[in-house]
Amino acid sequence: MRRKLIAVSALPASFILGICAQIVCLSWPVSGRYESEPLQATVSQDYELTGYYYPAHAFPWAFDNVRRIDLTTADFHVNSDSSVARTPIDPKGYLVTDFDSYKLSGVNIDGGRLSFTTEPRVGVSYQFAGTMLEGHYPIKGYSQYYVGKTIMVDGRIVRMLFGFKVAESEVRFTKGSGC
Repeated sequence: MRRKLIAVSALPASFILGICAQIVCLSWPVSGRYESEPLQATVSQDYELTGYYYPAHAFPWAFDNVRRIDLTTADFHVNSDSSVARTPIDPKGYLVTDFDSYKLSGVNIDGGRLSFTTEPRVGVSYQFAGTMLEGHYPIKGYSQYYVGKTIMVDGRIVRMLFGFKVAESEVRFTKGSGC
């Protein structure tokens, strides 16, 4: 009886150990260590931040499913004279992955800094804190990247599982163009 109890208790322990080893392996960068590039000027207050922000480099395996950040900071409507009016709103949006969309909560844009957390989905949530910079950076087009004047968001992303940090990495997003 005692031998069966030891064998049964060893299964969950080996399962948890296997999951921890996978998390560590998935946190390693895909193409070497993240190398910081010289950064340009911070974003001015009048720059429109609404848009899609795509990964600007190869993300570590733990975050290779992150596709974009959808950020909305203003509401647009057409006036009777065909001009477009911009009304600032509280920032909102989504972090989009291969598997799900995570609603942003606690979005804070202040002095060229962006930070947010996402609402948990099946126990998984994300946190991000970074700096918004304006300059000539790679932009994701319809089929490839090209260099142009845009916004780069440089910061640290964290994946949480039931409130515990399971992966963390330095990442960069650039504001994309197109639909």
